[in-house]
Order: sequence, then C-alpha cells, then structure tokens
Amino acid sequence: MRKALLSLFVFLLCFSLPSPGFATPPKAGSSCTKLGATQNSGGKKFTCVKSGKKLIWNKGVLIPTPQPSVNSTSGATPPKSSFSPSPLQPNNPNEISSTSPTPGRFCTNENSQSAFGNEYLVCTYGVWGRKLGFRITPTTISVSTYTPKYGNVTEKELEKSILANWAEWKKKKIVNTPKVTVVLQDGYSKDWEVVTREVTTYTSNVLDGNGLKLVQVPYWVYGENEAFRIAAFNEFAKTATCNPPYIANSEEAIYCATADIGSGGLRIAKPGVPVANNYRLTEKDTRLLTYFVAHDTAIFYVVQTQYNDVAYTGNKYQIPAWIREGSAQLIGLLATNDLRNSGKSYVDLKGEAAFVGPKPESICSKDLQDAEGKEKIMPDHCSQAMHLYAVSLLVAKFGGLEALFKFHRLYGLNNDWVSDFKESFGISREDFYREWWAYLGIPKSDWPDLQLPTPPERY
Repeated sequence: MRKALLSLFVFLLCFSLPSPGFATPPKAGSSCTKLGATQNSGGKKFTCVKSGKKLIWNKGVLIPTPQPSVNSTSGATPPKSSFSPSPLQPNNPNEISSTSPTPGRFCTNENSQSAFGNEYLVCTYGVWGRKLGFRITPTTISVSTYTPKYGNVTEKELEKSILANWAEWKKKKIVNTPKVTVVLQDGYSKDWEVVTREVTTYTSNVLDGNGLKLVQVPYWVYGENEAFRIAAFNEFAKTATCNPPYIANSEEAIYCATADIGSGGLRIAKPGVPVANNYRLTEKDTRLLTYFVAHDTAIFYVVQTQYNDVAYTGNKYQIPAWIREGSAQLIGLLATNDLRNSGKSYVDLKGEAAFVGPKPESICSKDLQDAEGKEKIMPDHCSQAMHLYAVSLLVAKFGGLEALFKFHRLYGLNNDWVSDFKESFGISREDFYREWWAYLGIPKSDWPDLQLPTPPERY
C-alpha cells in the first residue's frame, strides 16, 4: 500500500512541477533561458526572444477568449473540424458492389474519402459516414450508349432539308417596310444605304411573318473614322436601353442588340480600305454586304426572341456563342441566297464569296464545348465556321428553324440552356456533340471527353 501511495505521489509531483525556465511568471523584458519558448500568463502569451546578446520575454500577445457555442449545453466548445473535399466523381448507389464504401461499413484508412451518389463519405473511427453539407461536383460526363445517326450525311443533304424548311417560312413572309435608321459618313455612296434597307426589310419580313419581332429600330452606322463612329454612338446612347459603353478602336460593334456601328470596308471584307470616297459597291461587294446585314439583323432577332416583348437590357444570360452565331450565319446565308443567288444553293454561294469557311474536317482549336459561353472571338477560320455547320445539323435533323427559335425563346424564360436544348431539339447536349463529331467524320476513339456545360454568362 505504501508502495502504491509513493508511486502516486511521484506521478503527481512529475505533473505539477514547472518546466525548466518557467519557475516564475514571465514579465516583459525579464530574462528567459530558451529561445522560442512560450508561456501563458495573465491572459497573454509570452515568447522568449533574442535582444542583442540576451534572451528576454517579449511584451506578449492577448490570448483570445473562446466563445461558447450557441447550441452547446456545456461550457466547453468542441473544436471545429476542417474538411478538404477531394476531386471525386459521383456514382450510382444502386450499382455499387458489396465491398464498396457505403454509410456504416467498416473502413481502414482514417480520413480517406469516397463517393456515395453525389455525397462524400469519410472514414472516421473505422466506419464510413456521410459528410453533411458537401456535394460532389462532377468534372466529366458519364458514358452514354447513344449511337449517332448522321455520321454519313453530306452538306448538300442538310442544305436540301434546310431550304425546304426556309421555303415554308417564306410562304408566311409579310409585306411591310420596317423602320430602319441608316447613318452614312460623308463620302459614302448611296448604294450602301440602299442595300442595307433592302436586306433589313427582306429578312425582317420573313422572320416577322413567322411570329418573330423586333422591339427596337435597327440602327446602322457606316463610319470611316473613330470620331464619326463615336459621335453616332453618342447619339444612339441617348435613348439606349442597355447603357452600353463605347468599344474603342473597334472597326465594328453591335450595341444593345439593335445598333450596328462600324466601317464600310470591314463589312465587305476589306478592313482598313477607305470607302468614304464615293466608292461604288461591286457585285461581289453587294453580296458580302448583303450577308453582313442579314447576319447582324438575324442577331437582333435571335436576342429579341430571348427577351420576348421587352427591349434588350443586357440583364439576361448570353445565348451560348456557337448557337447564337450559328443561327445568325444560317439566316444570313439564306437571305443572301434569296436576294443575290435566286435561291439556288447557299452552299455554292458560300464557297464562291467566302462568307463562311469550309466544313471542318477535324476538331477545331476550339470545339463546341469551348464556345458555350459569351465568347465571340474564335482564334481561326475553323472555329469561326463550326457554328454554322453545327446549327445546320441541328436545324436539318432536329426540329427545323421552329426548334431553333423555340430554344432562344425558352432560354429567355428560365436560364437553363441545357434543359432548353433537349426540350427544343429532342436530343441532349451531350448526344448532339456525339452527332457532331460523327458528322465531322472523327473516329469514336478520338472524340474529346465531354465536359460539364459552361455556366451561364453575362457581358
């Protein structure tokens, strides 16, 4: 018994004696013995520092007073655990094996993580448990069993279907002279305005006859120099609905989905070439200007469809770039084909006048997945042209122009372009991309990985 009491006394003695150097409470400026040593006293934490050749206690810093938890029933606050989610892919809980991690099963690697559906499981004290408050965000799309149907379709076959669809739209064409504002810098010949009004009127009459509309009056400006374009912009901005900033040093820009301000040379594929010298448009110039005006008029209509009866404000998310631009390219070619090619073949017209580049034969430097946001600038002709061919495939095989403008309308209502895509075209975004790669003739083994959709963006 005495031996047991002696052992207990020695144990208590060991844990009650102060450590060397801490025999007395520290005082700022007093000596200490071990550099870097710390001691708490009087609500402060003191550190042994070197001052000249001496070791002294510093002034100390206040020790924060722990606050009790609101939900705590005792005076102590349990430490808050930290959690760093690992990059995992969701799985299907109904398809996991009998040995896969599930809530309640034993585990061996403490703090390891696993997926259970889109939930995180963490190994804690040898058991898998849910980590509440965290969800797994997938980085790639799961594999699909979808088999593309149109890998061997030709551009001419798509054109035949689209021209038939467009012919039905032209049957509903109205006869009207819409309001259009055209501003020419001194020196521009009158034919610039004549072509602009003719093309805007024709394109509008076809689209208006099919239930589309413009709320704002198209505002076209042809200006040779920056000063003139700024003056024209300032006049437009007085009543603009979206408070746009002027885009400096740009030969052409669209504002509020209704004002198109730029140089004439750029619009006939002659950027930087002076045309404010009574330059008369050649036949080729007229075709190019026709396409340019029809293309940009189509942009006005695409965006207005998203906004319905409200003038453009810029508050809605941007339509994915490849769908927006592809819509404008297709309408631009169809209108130009009617006005300058007697409605024969826009495929041939396109090749002759180089409106849009040739059909891609491989994945461009930017694929459709890289053009789902607001970005309009594509790095090369392939990336610029792919919009037209992708939208042509959509229109020809997945619902026509009706489905295309249904998509634009729906996206203006709910901001979920992926769901709107499937509802409008009857095919998911992911399966359409598989159709697209098959249409380009790319072997399945070379298809890119499908990524998550680009989140909606605003300018």
